[in-house]
Amino acid sequence: MELNRRSFVKGAAAGVALVVLGSEALAQAENTKVDIGKPSDFAAGSVSDKFAKSDKILIAHNGDKIYAMTAVCTHRKGTIVLKNDKFTCPSHNSVFSIDGKPTAGPARVALARHAISVNEKGILVVDKSKSFEEANWNDAAASYAVKA
Repeated sequence: MELNRRSFVKGAAAGVALVVLGSEALAQAENTKVDIGKPSDFAAGSVSDKFAKSDKILIAHNGDKIYAMTAVCTHRKGTIVLKNDKFTCPSHNSVFSIDGKPTAGPARVALARHAISVNEKGILVVDKSKSFEEANWNDAAASYAVKA
């Protein structure tokens, strides 16, 4: 069978598409873990939206725990930012407490938490591929226990 130009172009395009999709899936898998710094970078009672735009992560140090929450609003998926020391969605003014529960606005569901741990270098690592809804916030991987 002789290969014509149209068949060749279709075959080449399909091959390129597979390579691109495969590398994109690999890149997404690699981007699920985010180094956010040392536990000492997050003072007790502090909240941070440093990773909200880039990685869709909010950080809170509440009591003896540090946790990472999604920065995606549970109402209409807007990106939550820190406004007057409160996690606020600028889209419809939903406000979330330091633990991620909605306190004002149309949002009614708490923010999911991501798995968080410390690596061998003492750096906090957030694993966005593992999420915990409010009912599972007590799971050991849903927060990092700060050592006194």
